[in-house]
This record gives sequence, C-alpha cells and structure tokens, in this order.
Amino acid sequence: MVSHKMRAFILCIVFLMWSPISIGKTIKDCDLIKQAKEYNALNPRLVLAIAKIESSLNSKVMGRQDPRAVHYGLMQLKLGTARMLGFKGHPKDLLDWKINLKLGVNYLNEKLEKHGSVQAASAAYNAGSPFICKKGKRCKRGSFVNQGYVDKVMVQYKRQSTLRCITEASSALAVQA
Repeated sequence: MVSHKMRAFILCIVFLMWSPISIGKTIKDCDLIKQAKEYNALNPRLVLAIAKIESSLNSKVMGRQDPRAVHYGLMQLKLGTARMLGFKGHPKDLLDWKINLKLGVNYLNEKLEKHGSVQAASAAYNAGSPFICKKGKRCKRGSFVNQGYVDKVMVQYKRQSTLRCITEASSALAVQA
C-alpha cells in the first residue's frame, strides 16, 4: 500500500513532467513583431499568434505535451526540430527568446511556403503535417488534424490586426508603394 505522502509526491512529479514550467519574462507584442520582421518572417502577425498560443509569450516556458520530447521557449520548439533548422547549441540556449524566435520564424516560413494558407501553415507548425488524420487517411476537406489548435491561432491572428505596430507598418508600406 502506498502512503499518502508517497502518493502526493508521485502526483507532484507527474504534474511537473506534464505541465509547462514557466520562469521567464513575457515578451511584448510589438517587440516580438519587430524582431520577427528582422528575421524575415513572411507573416509576423502569424508568428505572434502562434507564440501567444504556444507560450503566452513567456520566453522560458518548457512544455512536455509530447511524452517523447520537451518543447522549449517562446515558439515551443522541440530540440529535433531546432537541429533540423541548423541549431547546434545546448538545449537551454533554446530558452533565449531571440534564438528561439529566429528558429521558429524559419520553421513557420517553411510551412507557409509549403502549404500556402495561414490555417494550413498553423496546423503544420503544430502537427508536422496538417492533413493526415487517423491511420494515415486524409482529413475531410476544410478540416485539419488539429482543428482546435488552428481555431485558437486564428482567433489570436485576427486580434493582431489592431496592434499599433502592425497598422503603422502597413501604412508605411502603403505610402512607399
């Protein structure tokens, strides 16, 4: 029989393993947008929306949604994904928000170029492939394997259109044209 103290200890360990660990600073929306633009983000608004869903803009958050891998930082990158993108540092370096953002922007740019739409790119960012459902079959048209995630990103994405740093950038581009 397991004692109450031991059961409480086990529950604490399980909680820590499966919940995000958050000890970092929160990045401001416009700081993230500005930095994403410097990293040549194809869609800075989408970067911000995904970062808000993934980490609530907390640069030091570590998540374990996937039992096989830890997710690091602002854009919740797996170490394997970061390595695929050319990252050669120590995993803790992924908690540096600028490193994490640059890798996340590169990964999201790949997804946008491959899949075209904001929705499909969001689904692919989160799930690898947006269209593969159970047992390798394609999802029904207009739906993604992680539709709930895509819906959350789209709500955030639509909210970003009123940010002053985005509207100023858009009007500056219109004046140049």
